[in-house]
Amino acid sequence: MKMKKKLLIGTLSIIPLSMLIYWFNLDNKLLYYGVRPILNKVYNSQKRDVKL
Repeated sequence: MKMKKKLLIGTLSIIPLSMLIYWFNLDNKLLYYGVRPILNKVYNSQKRDVKL
């Protein structure tokens, strides 16, 4: 009985959580403020070899 109750609460909380992520655009904010600075640091530290 406890397992069914926890499973029901878990499945019913997925929809509001996903709607919050969608409405506040949290996935793109995570990429912009979390992943992008790391990628910029990696790519900006590479030595450029530009020959035209």
